Amino acid sequence: MSAARAFGPVRIGVVLSTSGAKANVGVAELKAVDLLPRQAGALAIDYVVVDDASNADRTLAKIKSLEADHVDAIIGPATNPAGMTAADAAGALALPTIVQSPNDGAVRGPALRHEWSFKTVPDVTVLANALVDELKREHVVTFGMIAIDDFFDSYGTRWTGSMLVPIPLAGIRYLSTYSVARSTYDLDQPAAAVVRDAPDAALVAGPSAAAARAHASLRRHGFKGLIYHAWPEYGTVNIRAEDFEGARVLVGLAAQPGRQSASEAQEFASTYQARSGSPPSAAASALHDAALLLAKAAPAAAVEATPGTMAFRRKLRDALENIQNVAGMQGVYRLSPSHHSCLGRDSIGVATVDEGRWVYAPLEARPAIAGAAH
Repeated sequence: MSAARAFGPVRIGVVLSTSGAKANVGVAELKAVDLLPRQAGALAIDYVVVDDASNADRTLAKIKSLEADHVDAIIGPATNPAGMTAADAAGALALPTIVQSPNDGAVRGPALRHEWSFKTVPDVTVLANALVDELKREHVVTFGMIAIDDFFDSYGTRWTGSMLVPIPLAGIRYLSTYSVARSTYDLDQPAAAVVRDAPDAALVAGPSAAAARAHASLRRHGFKGLIYHAWPEYGTVNIRAEDFEGARVLVGLAAQPGRQSASEAQEFASTYQARSGSPPSAAASALHDAALLLAKAAPAAAVEATPGTMAFRRKLRDALENIQNVAGMQGVYRLSPSHHSCLGRDSIGVATVDEGRWVYAPLEARPAIAGAAH
């Protein structure tokens, strides 16, 4: 393992995708880096930012380079499959890593991966169970789905797997799933098939640009039921409310104005918007929260070890596992040695589109729509 560097600040590597196919995600995150915590008690924090060019092979090379440069932890990346690559590297290098990838596997699977990787975005399974609760509240009886994968991500497929069990357990009849292998493919046929099935509610799971096309196609074919959306990059692209009229979109706490109770989160949100002209994206918010968690954990680790050493990495990992009730942009974080996916059901809300405006609320607080399926 790496030799210790001379005593100095805590150094955190930040792996972003600021170029390549997922640059829209990484550029939004990059705007957040200057706003991350620079002090943790008496410890200074330095960030070393690298670009993996939206390439998982390059992600691994960048992480190895950062480890050789004696960073104490890694934040990122926010994309798939790079997130899984980073999680595996965390275990192999014994390097605390907090990813922003939505892939549940980033904190599950092989023991070493689970021991060293953490996540600051909700698991798809958490989102799926939140959606099922919402469907029950709306008295939905039948359900259909369009699952859209992308060139670098099987997000739609993961949603399909996550819905297979909770939907029938809730007493809802799962009519069908229409899978689309690439977001660039034609979405008219699966939309028409959903309309023929006529479920009370349909879910479109996939990248937002493709989801907008699927939404328009469902409406064009005369679909009258509720349309829910789940996409991995909420807030990172120019999403026009008018493209989603009548939609209900699952979102994290960061996309719900006024729900950040912690002063750090409020300050980050307001400063980010003032500097960039737009609210922080979900990925930028998750990046902020990862840095916040490390800043909370670092002083405890430094009591028994020196930054730049393997001993400090282990103590930092242990301190992360003991974080409780830290409020960030995405929600309230509660960790343990067996629970490295940091967000639960209370971090999930819904954005509805009403006459061209986004309206936000926690799922449990939003009134049911009159005339919804019964």
